[in-house]
This record gives sequence, structure tokens and C-alpha cells, in this order.
Amino acid sequence: MLSSRAEPLDAWNALNEKQHALFNSGKQVLVTEKIQDTPWPYFHIYFLVHATPMQAAAVFWDAPRAPHFIPHCLNVTVCTRPAANVAVVDYELQVPFFSNEVSKVRNILKSLPQDRGYEVSWNVLHSKYSKSGRGSFLVVPHEKESLICYSNFIDPGSIIATVLRRYAERQVQEVAVAIADQIEHEAQHDPELMRQQEEELKKALEN
Repeated sequence: MLSSRAEPLDAWNALNEKQHALFNSGKQVLVTEKIQDTPWPYFHIYFLVHATPMQAAAVFWDAPRAPHFIPHCLNVTVCTRPAANVAVVDYELQVPFFSNEVSKVRNILKSLPQDRGYEVSWNVLHSKYSKSGRGSFLVVPHEKESLICYSNFIDPGSIIATVLRRYAERQVQEVAVAIADQIEHEAQHDPELMRQQEEELKKALEN
């Protein structure tokens, strides 16, 4: 595991030479960022996908489909859309040793200036086990592929801080793999679904 501060808005330059080499070998790069007075770090995972930034963002923005491919994600329901590019979403997740986690999250989609890519950021509004949480899904062009920085931070309640620390790190890595696999699967084998998701992405960014 590599540990340093990540700057997600400049995804490539946020990595050092050693991390670049690992990334270019086709592996995930996990960066942990210590957050003061919290037991868990901010996780940032960098990886490549064989798809366009629009395709990657479109798959991720389609939150209700997450249970089809995200490990331990049982149910996702969009509650409200305060704006075209904002979704308030209920998530139900399976966690070890405890009853299911239920959380309400606000997702915000934006396109980056000069066609540099897309970002979905989120904040946890309410959670059964966590004090707070936030994260982002940043996708930018990188050569002929797309570079993704998937970031997630949870400030857990004391009851799960020690028990689930290793699980949290593993889960973030598994989610990143699942996202990459789904994006590439749709890009290569399900063009109709991808087309629908791209249309929804465009609609969300119109206003």
C-alpha cells in the first residue's frame, strides 16, 4: 500500500514516479490520506479503463444499477432530484458482523472545463453507522483510455472503527475493480445500455 496525499483534481500529477510505474503496469494504485482526528483514512484509488470518460461517467451516474455489479450493495433508490445534476439516493449495503448499513447520500455530477472529463462527488447526509462521509469519482482522458480516481472517506462510529478497518480498505478496492469491469463490459458488449446511460448523463448536464 502506498501512502501520500492525493490531489484528485489533477489525477495524474498527484502520483509520484513509483506510483506512475505501478499504474502503467496495469495495476490499481491505492493512496491513503490521513485525516486528523478520524480512525480511517481517505482512500484514493487510481486505475485505467478502456472506455471514454463519458462512458465511464455515464455508468457511474446510473446509481440504481449499482446492485447489479457492486459487491455487497443490496439496494439503491433515487429519492429526489433537487436539480438535473443532483440526486439524493438511499443505499443499503451488507456489512460483516452487523445488520445492513443504510445511508442517504447526495450525489452531484459536473463536467470539467475544456472537456477534461467528469466528476461525481457525494456527501453522506445520514448513515446508520457513520458520523460523516464524502467522496468522488473523477474520470479524465489519459492517452487513449480513461484515468479514474475513485475516492472515499468515512468517519465511522466507534462501534465499527476497529472491527471494520481492514474491511473498509478491501471494500474500496473491490468496488473500484467492479466499476472498471462494468464500464469495460458495457463499452464492449452492451452498446444499447451504454447509449441510454450516456443520454441520461447528457440530460443531467444540460441545465
